[in-house]
This record gives sequence, structure tokens and C-alpha cells, in this order.
Amino acid sequence: WTDITSHHNATTYSLVQIPATLANPSVGFKISTSGDVIAVDCVQNEAGSVATSPIVTTTATVTRNADVLTYQTASNWADAAGTAYLLASPVTYSGGAIGSATNGLLLSASNSGATAYDGTNSANGPTGTPGETEKLALAWGSSTMSVASSGLVGTPGTYDGAMGLSSIGVGVGAVGYFGDVAIYNYKMTDAELQAITT
Repeated sequence: WTDITSHHNATTYSLVQIPATLANPSVGFKISTSGDVIAVDCVQNEAGSVATSPIVTTTATVTRNADVLTYQTASNWADAAGTAYLLASPVTYSGGAIGSATNGLLLSASNSGATAYDGTNSANGPTGTPGETEKLALAWGSSTMSVASSGLVGTPGTYDGAMGLSSIGVGVGAVGYFGDVAIYNYKMTDAELQAITT
């Protein structure tokens, strides 16, 4: 038995999870003190390493569809200069983190980390580890673009002046968990990129 006392409170429902590394988990509820009561809602057995939001169902297995997150570029993205930030837990390094599946801040299989591509040029960021949560950022403008990851900034690359995005996608063609997205209307310095991704 695993004691989960520290994971719950007496006033609201609390998320309690078993690590995904546990093969064929058996879940039960044990009350050790006479008179105690519990209320349980939405027990899920998930294949991933991060607990997702509840899927209300009966005894049937349900597959969670990937979120499709897209936003308009107007008033959100300026090709002249900007910075895009994302908290990500990639399962594999492939696909688009912010932008499209091919342009913007990408999860690169070639260097196991973040990279940027504007349709013409690329800039690699530091390497990463699939399954770990990382803070990623892309800064562009003044003919250069840079990628930062976990407090480190990669070698700047040439920026052609446009990312070529028709919309802003999050996790486009990528596999993982993405959140805390922010797009700034100015190009951050290397020191700011380090600070925001640390």
C-alpha cells in the first residue's frame, strides 16, 4: 500500500496518481482509521507519464484524442520581432512546439532538443531529454533568431524576416504535454531567454 494522506485535503477532491512506470497497477482504497470515509471520482489508468483531465465514462475504455490548439496570428504574432515561450514535456522530439509542424519553434529529432525554422534558415537550441519537462523559448528579429532551453541559449541563426505562419499552433504534429504558452511582442536578449527558461 502507498499512503496518500499527504496528497489530499478535507474540503475538495484531490488528484492522486501512481507513477506510470508501474506495470499492471492494482488500485484499491484502504481506510486505516475506523470512522474515516472517502469519496472517489474518476479513477483512470493512463498510458502516459502525466495525469490528464478526467474522462467521464462507464466501464468502457476511452482513447483521449490529442488537443488541436491553433490561434490567429493577427495581434498575437509579429514577424518583425518577438519571443515565443512554452513549457513542454515532449514524449519524442518531432513536430512543432509553437508555430506550425514545419516553421517556428520545433522539437528536433536530429539534436533531441528545440530548434527554430523560418522556412529558409534554422537555429538549433540546446539538447533535451524526451519525457522531461522543459521550458523552451524562441526569440526572433533584427535578422537573427535564437532558441533557449532549460536556461541555456543555442547558437543564433539567420532570420529571413518572416516565419511563414498562417496560424499559431501549439504541439502541431508533436507528441507530449504542452502548457504555459506566452508570446511576447519583442525579441528577448540572451540573458532574458536564460531567465525565462531556467
